[in-house]
Order: sequence, then structure tokens, then C-alpha cells
Amino acid sequence: MNLTKSRVSSKIEALHIIIRLFLFIMLSNSAVYAQQYPKETVMSKVNYTPPKSLPTYLEPFQDENFNNTITRISDLSLFGGDVIGLVHSYSKRQAWNSDQSLISLSSSNILDGKTYKLLSNNNIGNLGWSNTNPLINYGTSVRSNFLKIYKLDPISFKNNLIFTKTFSNYNVLSHWTSETNLSTDDRYISLYGTRQSSGTDCWVVIYDIKNDLIVTETNIGTPLSNINWISMSQSGDYVLIQYNTRGGGKFEGTKSYDKKLNLLRHLTDINPHGDIGFDQNGKEVWVSNDDNYIRSITLEGNDKEIQYSYVSGGHVSCRNINRPGWAYINDHGDISQPQDYAAFREIFAVKLDEKVTGEVVVNRFTKTYARTNKKYKHEPHASVSPDGTKLIFKSNMEIDTVKKQNYPFSWIVEYKQ
Repeated sequence: MNLTKSRVSSKIEALHIIIRLFLFIMLSNSAVYAQQYPKETVMSKVNYTPPKSLPTYLEPFQDENFNNTITRISDLSLFGGDVIGLVHSYSKRQAWNSDQSLISLSSSNILDGKTYKLLSNNNIGNLGWSNTNPLINYGTSVRSNFLKIYKLDPISFKNNLIFTKTFSNYNVLSHWTSETNLSTDDRYISLYGTRQSSGTDCWVVIYDIKNDLIVTETNIGTPLSNINWISMSQSGDYVLIQYNTRGGGKFEGTKSYDKKLNLLRHLTDINPHGDIGFDQNGKEVWVSNDDNYIRSITLEGNDKEIQYSYVSGGHVSCRNINRPGWAYINDHGDISQPQDYAAFREIFAVKLDEKVTGEVVVNRFTKTYARTNKKYKHEPHASVSPDGTKLIFKSNMEIDTVKKQNYPFSWIVEYKQ
């Protein structure tokens, strides 16, 4: 009987793999035929000249090297001054809703997704937009133990609570950071926190939203303070945990697990910036800025890590869920590093292939025109739209007055269709 069950289970798993591969191919083909992208090329040195004055709010201009359109989409007077609402959340947090009709800046200041005009100062949930419904969004709290689902009114932009799941056994259970995402079908979410009965130990809960079901809840055996972030993969088949401690030990580096929290693969000894996406073969991968290179490694198995373009400080976004096979990168390096092409300071997409020609294939979008001056809040943190044609990023455009601001402005670069 057990052998029969095992065979049935194996067949079901094989069927799931076939279905995922079919959906990946369909998504890839539909993205190619529906959208256009900057030409496929390789990285090379190009010069750039920052604007002499701050570009006008909502007045597009062209990137001087790649001829893509850039628009400033936030403004001090309209957005309440030098506040967090001037900028989007992070590279791994999707700023656009599922049909790209709306944009949210740091869960507040809702914009029109086409004109970029400010529509409302109302908030959405801090876990961000649904991947499947343009009005649904999610939220948790770092001081409580719930998951909330909201529906945005498209007229008043009031965010209405429609569902609350309370995890009563926990002191706190949250997504904690902008590095946590749901699976792209909005079914699975990883939440983590503490229970009164076990002190500071970190518990991880994998929750099935569709069926209101806890898939697993596990005391992973390390303090909550040792967790950098935990996130579902896009398919919902994997859970990634990045620990604050570097190394190859049990609670060190960045690791991949299944939904039952069984260890599948140790991905890296360190805790770099990165995101979870798909490569050109339809395999889920961890793409990171690790030791000054963009690297890609599959979430399970023994496939070798692939090393891509050099970067000197940067972030990765794989929120292009309708254009799998690419990772979007921003480099915010320092011009003192000569190998960095005058500090690329560039936003580009990397083709996640096996580099059979020996070259890294990229789409180049724009220079970031940003001087970070070691200010984290002024780093670009570029985040890509679901269809992969647009990116939102932060920049002070090297304007002295803006460099003095606590927060710079948000910009969108787009490849016109």
C-alpha cells in the first residue's frame, strides 16, 4: 500500500512539474508576442551627463544613451513634503498592481499606472498588491499576529478590509520586510514570529490563503533576531530563508527549503541582495548580487551557479512575473572602481541563460543619474513591472538640493510599446 501511495505521489509531482513547465512556456511566449523590450546586447562603457536642473514633474525626457523614456512621478508639494511617500518600497516589492493600472509608493500615494498622476494619498496593505486581482492587497503587522486582505475601491480609493486571519498561538507573526512575497498565484505566504511558550525562537508558518489552511508551522531552532527575511518562491513550491549570520552552518547564509521546511539547498554563505525568479529553462532560481557579481543558482538539485555581469553595489528585481527568464538589476557603484564602467549606475535586465556564447546578454534601460553618497535611502532600488517593460527607481539626479533631502524622487523608465 505504501509503495502504491509513493508511486501515485511521484506521478502527481511529475504532473505538477509538467504543468509548471507548460505555464512557463506559455507565459514566456505570450510576453514575447505582446510586449517589446530594449535590444539584446552586452554591457559596454558609455558616458552620461546628469541633468543640469531637476526634470519637471510628469514631463518625460529621453535617456541620452538608450533613448528610453524617463518620467519623474513624485513631487514635494503634492506628496506631503520630504516623506517616505515620495518613493517606492524596494526592489522585491511590486509597485504596480496586477493589470498595471495603478502604482503604490511605499504602500501610500496611489498613482495612475499610465499617466502617473497622483490619484489618492490613501494606503494599501504593507505586504503589497495581489498578483492576480488588481484591487486586492495584503497586510500584516510587526506588533501583532494577523494576515489581512483588503479590497481597494477604484473610485474612492478607500481600502476595505475583507478578510482577517488571526494566528492566536503567536505573540507576533508577520512578513516583517519588503523582501517577503506571496507565490504568484496568491495562494501561499510565509509568515514568521514568536510564541510565548518558546521565548525568542523563530517559528515559520506556511499559510495556504486559498484554503485557509496552515501547511506547516515549525520552530526552526534559531532566534528571530537571526532572520534577515523569509519568502515564498514564485511557484509556491519553495521557501527561502536568509539568516543574518554568514557561513555554511545550519542557521547561516541563504538556504532553500520545501513547504514543509525540509532543507533542499544551501545557496550561499552570505546574505546578499537578491530575488527569486525563473531562468530561461523554467527552473526557479535565486538571483543575487553576491561578491560583486550577479549570480544565479537553482533552488534545488546540483546545477552549478552561473556568474553574470560585474556590479559594484546593487539590487535585483524578479517581479517581472509575466516575463520569466530575466532578472532586472540596478548598479549604484562608486566611480572609484574603474572596472565598473564609471560605476555603471545603470538599470538593465540580464538574460538568465547558460551563457553558451560566453557573453552576458542584457537589455539596457537607463542610467540612474544618482549619487548615493552612502545614503541607503538614495539607492535606486529599481523594481520592475509585471510585464517587464517598465521600472520604478529612486534618484536624486545628482541635483545638490535633492541630495540633501531625506528621500529622493521616484522615476519610471519605460520602453515604449
